[in-house]
Amino acid sequence: MNKYILMLGIAGVVLGSYAAYAGNSATMTVTATIAHDVSLSVTQDLDLGTIVIDPSQNTGRAAAPNDNVYSVIEGGIISVSGGSDGLFTANVPSEMRARLSVENSECKAGVTYLNMQGIKACFSLYPKSDNTYVVYAEDIYYDSLPSDGVHSGTITIRYTPES
Repeated sequence: MNKYILMLGIAGVVLGSYAAYAGNSATMTVTATIAHDVSLSVTQDLDLGTIVIDPSQNTGRAAAPNDNVYSVIEGGIISVSGGSDGLFTANVPSEMRARLSVENSECKAGVTYLNMQGIKACFSLYPKSDNTYVVYAEDIYYDSLPSDGVHSGTITIRYTPES
């Protein structure tokens, strides 16, 4: 009987020690900040080329749904020629390509993406190779006669870390 009492006493001490140990624990929050280094850099500026317009018409449009090939020419735009795509590189794996965009890239009713002294344009981009991307003017238009001459502006390529 003494052996049983001794064993119960030892078991009680062990359980009491375990309970005391378990009561002396705490949790800690661990925080880490992740920054994506996509290393965006322009390798070739976008050139819309020469846009020939009929000055007797107050509106015109040229659409290039397929990489700078203007298959739709309407109104006062007679031709678009001599342009070249813009190129940039980004250290982004293929599954992250959807996170790259031209800022405000979708032109919507009433929203002009880039207005260069009357010539307005909307832009698209697509991957050319692993880290090289093409930017082109998908839609060029004007709704009042633009001035003659060389026009320029800037666009912003953006990487959005969250999908």
